[in-house]
Amino acid sequence: MSTPSSSARVGPDEDRHPHHLLKPSSYQHFQAITPTTTSKMGIPIASYGANPEVGIAIRDGLAPEYEIVHVSLNLAAALVELPKLASGDTSVVTERGTNSVGDKQVPVAIIFAGSLPADEVAQVKAAVAAKAPSAKLIQVTKDDVLATGATAPDPALIAKLYKEKLNEALA
Repeated sequence: MSTPSSSARVGPDEDRHPHHLLKPSSYQHFQAITPTTTSKMGIPIASYGANPEVGIAIRDGLAPEYEIVHVSLNLAAALVELPKLASGDTSVVTERGTNSVGDKQVPVAIIFAGSLPADEVAQVKAAVAAKAPSAKLIQVTKDDVLATGATAPDPALIAKLYKEKLNEALA
């Protein structure tokens, strides 16, 4: 599938992609962070974050060990979609009415962007925990990044920290 130009409208393949609130001009960024069909996928995880560009870098840094099979980019979507997915419901339908899970993979963990407001993260974590208590809920915070000695966000470092936390949580 080709990536539409920033001025192109979303094509007929739009229903294969989980995020339903991106404008067509942002579609190319979203398409880059959605799952691809490969012969060997990593451990399936989902993510909630508001920045598609950072999501792309994190996704790339997590591969090949982890595969992001679902992305929520706003609170409303995360509250509806992530608890269902984490509980094994692969028939999740986005607000736009499309199925959202790549290759019907159930995520074993959900990663949260460090830039999300604490109250949003708490709401989503509570909603997921109510439906899927065994789901691993992981966030790399600004404090985690600073504790490494870094002075600014670095997607490669953030991906490394997510991998460490995922590996520990899933051990």
